[in-house]
Amino acid sequence: MISIPEELNPNQGIPGWLELDDLSLHGDMVARIPKGAYIKGIIGGEKPFFPVSEILGTAISKPEGVNSNCGWVELETLTFHRDIEAVAPLAPYVRGEMDKDHNFYPDKPYTIVRSNDFIGNGEEKFMTTQAIEALVNTVIKKYPIDSTQITDPRQKFTLLAGSKLEIQQYDRVDHNHWKLLLSSPVNGSVIWFAYSPHVNIIRPNINRSTVITYQILNDDNGKLKATAKLACNFWNRFVIPQSNIVIRLGTFYSPGSVIARAYKPYQQGNTVYGKIEFNTKYLGTFTNYGIAGTIIHEIGHTLGFGWDQWMNLFYQNTGAFKPETIKKIPELQYMFVETDYGPGTAYSHWDEERFDQELMTGFKDTYEYVLPVTIKVMALLGHVIAEELIQKTNLETLIREIEDVLFTMTETVQEINFEYYKDTEISEEIYTALT
Repeated sequence: MISIPEELNPNQGIPGWLELDDLSLHGDMVARIPKGAYIKGIIGGEKPFFPVSEILGTAISKPEGVNSNCGWVELETLTFHRDIEAVAPLAPYVRGEMDKDHNFYPDKPYTIVRSNDFIGNGEEKFMTTQAIEALVNTVIKKYPIDSTQITDPRQKFTLLAGSKLEIQQYDRVDHNHWKLLLSSPVNGSVIWFAYSPHVNIIRPNINRSTVITYQILNDDNGKLKATAKLACNFWNRFVIPQSNIVIRLGTFYSPGSVIARAYKPYQQGNTVYGKIEFNTKYLGTFTNYGIAGTIIHEIGHTLGFGWDQWMNLFYQNTGAFKPETIKKIPELQYMFVETDYGPGTAYSHWDEERFDQELMTGFKDTYEYVLPVTIKVMALLGHVIAEELIQKTNLETLIREIEDVLFTMTETVQEINFEYYKDTEISEEIYTALT
């Protein structure tokens, strides 16, 4: 059973609780747990239910074919109709136990959940929201300072080791703190700060069946291993790839100005393999974020940026996108593909003159940024967008945001054939603009 955690319960002292078996409502409960699969939709004439894909509808109901009686519920008024079995919670809830007097005792450490984290009799489904997880007992506070300096008890609270707290958004304030926007207020506020070494950011599972991962072929003082996870995290955050992606990383030496070279991707079954080699002449001079940025760039190509589907999206003589492409992503009317600099750069990057320093231009820069359209265009290459980028954002900022994020796809990774290998030609050489 679940209930509002004590410190988040506006009706403290009232033993609000919920029995999962018989779905009885008690105390200050505002929700029931769904007994089956539910989807969002809207209410039509005479109150039939119409499921709508990818819309925050005004109601939830069983999917059509499961629910033949058009059962529905209004979330705002919590009015029950006909065969309704669930109302979505309006506040966070936690697991716990109830005694014979109907008093609720939350599990410690507790995990905050919502109704769509459960199916049937309480079986775990999947997280549909972001959360932070405490690695140790940690203090969540109103200011990014030492919690011992905060004397007002309403301006801090403890998150026990193993506990999770739902968040809508997180931003890196400094090297030691996350700024959090909570899903529900605590002590009247949704803005809090967490000491980043004490927590992990856990992103929602979005029915992922594929993953972007890496394999180290050879390294230079562990630099590639330290940055490979950052690069994979970047794309795993924004994209669910059509196939599994394995990025193989290695080194080479050249006295010239090539800092890295990428090889043409190849595929076996449901896995696409890409290979990137870094010039050891420059590898030690770049920060981890700089190296990760180069890997992120090359993963973008492995995802299709510059290959067959991409080439059909624009006019090669001008670099302008075709009307049918712009109709799908209107922002592309302002974008142009590079048509200069020869093979490996032309037709496979954003235009350097117009979009200098963008992630997917053809030259490496000290400062780089990412445009929202760089993420959106991945949908035209056959991938699912897991999260859209809201605005033009510094690449290092985005990398910092996901360096503590966990993408747990153990079973999928175990099914990948890491032994399969094929020699392919070099598809791109990245040159430094710093020498």
